[in-house]
Amino acid sequence: MGNAIHNRRLRRSKNHKDSETDDLQESLIKKCFWSLSDGEDILKYSHLEQKLGNLGDPIYKYLSDNEEKQVNLEEFHQKGLPLLGNSTDIYFQIIQPFEKLLQLCFECANVEIPNFNLPWIKAFIENMVCFITVF
Repeated sequence: MGNAIHNRRLRRSKNHKDSETDDLQESLIKKCFWSLSDGEDILKYSHLEQKLGNLGDPIYKYLSDNEEKQVNLEEFHQKGLPLLGNSTDIYFQIIQPFEKLLQLCFECANVEIPNFNLPWIKAFIENMVCFITVF
């Protein structure tokens, strides 16, 4: 009997935590959408370009499935969560070739972009491409 009560409480607690997590994610998605879209009902390429610079292009292509359409909240909700998390995997998928990703990283960090023909940069790129293809 005690186990049944404990299991019921555990299920309720787990469902409550899942609900809280879902609510938090929903709130985060909405806040990001409204911030990026300047409070409009649609997110345009120009919004991302203005706020994210060169990073706006690959993100917009990802969100819009490479179509020239405007993204609404529902579409942003479906695809936007991986962009907001801690994992960078999504960026390796949507920003190709790897040299472009590396260039955007330097730009976003406000660091001078080195010559990609330098031996250490070439080695770095080769290692990252090999690493990514393994996974």
